[in-house]
Amino acid sequence: MKKTFIPAFFMLIIISFLSADDNMSNQNNSEPKYGGIIVKIELANPKIYQQNDDIFLNVKIFNSSSDEKYMIIADEKRFSFDFKIVTMQNREIEHSSEYIISFHRIQPIFNSQIRLAPNEAYIYEIRLNDYFDLNITGQYFVKCLYYPELKLNNSETDAINSNQLSINIRPESIKEEVILEEKAVEEEKEYYATKRSPDEVVDFTLNARMKEEWNKFFLYLDLDKLIQTNNYFKQKYTKADVERQKELINQYKDYLKKNTIDEISFLPTKFEIIKTEYSSGRGKVDAIVYYRYQDYYEKKYYTFFLNKKGNIWYIYSYEVMNLGAAK
Repeated sequence: MKKTFIPAFFMLIIISFLSADDNMSNQNNSEPKYGGIIVKIELANPKIYQQNDDIFLNVKIFNSSSDEKYMIIADEKRFSFDFKIVTMQNREIEHSSEYIISFHRIQPIFNSQIRLAPNEAYIYEIRLNDYFDLNITGQYFVKCLYYPELKLNNSETDAINSNQLSINIRPESIKEEVILEEKAVEEEKEYYATKRSPDEVVDFTLNARMKEEWNKFFLYLDLDKLIQTNNYFKQKYTKADVERQKELINQYKDYLKKNTIDEISFLPTKFEIIKTEYSSGRGKVDAIVYYRYQDYYEKKYYTFFLNKKGNIWYIYSYEVMNLGAAK
C-alpha cells in the first residue's frame, strides 16, 4: 500500500486557511458591538410647560441582547448624551451658546465604564435646559442621541438614537411678564452708577457677585468691551447691527450668570485688593480672588482694566493667573 507524505509546512498552510475561514464565519455571525442596546426617553414630570421651565428627561439604556455589553459614560453627560429638538415643520432648534462653548473648550473628559447584563438597564435624569434655551413656545419633538464611546465632535454616525417625544411649551402669562417687567424697572431705579475710585468699583463688583446681586454686578461692567473678549460672542457681535448687538449683550449677560469657571462672573469665596494704579482715563486694579472647589480652595491673581466715561469708572477687560491651591 502506497503512503502519501505531506510536508509539515503544507499542513500549516492548510490549517491556517481553515482557521481563517472559521474566523470569517464567526465575524459574519456576530452582532454589532452595541447591537441590542435600546435607548428610551420619557418626561420625568409630564405636563404642559411654560417658557424657561426646567424640563427633565429620564434616559434609559437597556440591553435587549443575550450578551453583556460594556460602554462608557462621561461624568459630564454632554459628552455621552445629546438631544435634538425639531418643530412641527421639522426645523431644528439650535443648541444654547452656553452648551456650544462648554462642549468645544479644551478640557479633560472624566468617564467610567458601565456593564449591562442581558435585560439590564441604567436610567439617567438629564436637564434639557443644559442643552437648549427653552424660551421657545409651541409643540416640539425631542429625541436623544447616546454615544457609547463618547461624543467628541458633531458627527452622529456613532450615536444610538432614542424614541421621539412630544413636548408643549406655552408662553408665560401676560400677568407674570408685567410683574417681572415692573420689578426690573424698580431695581433699575434702585441701582445706578455713582462716582467711585477704580478699587472701589472692583470691590463693589466682586461683592455683588458673591451675593448674586446681578443688577449691581453688571453696573460697572463695560459689556460692549467685555463681550469682545469672549471668543464665541466676539465675531457675532462685531458683525451685528445695533439692534442685534443689544440682543447679544442680553445673551452675554445670561451666559455670565451661569457661573462659568473661566469667566469674570465665576463665583468667588473671598478676595483682597492688593494694588491700584490709574491716570486720568485708564485704571488697573490687582486682586487675589479665592474660589472654593469640592474640598479645597484655589486662588487666582486678577488684573482688572478700567476706563473712565464721564466721572464713572468701568471694567472693560481683565487678565487672570492661577496661583494654585490655598488654605
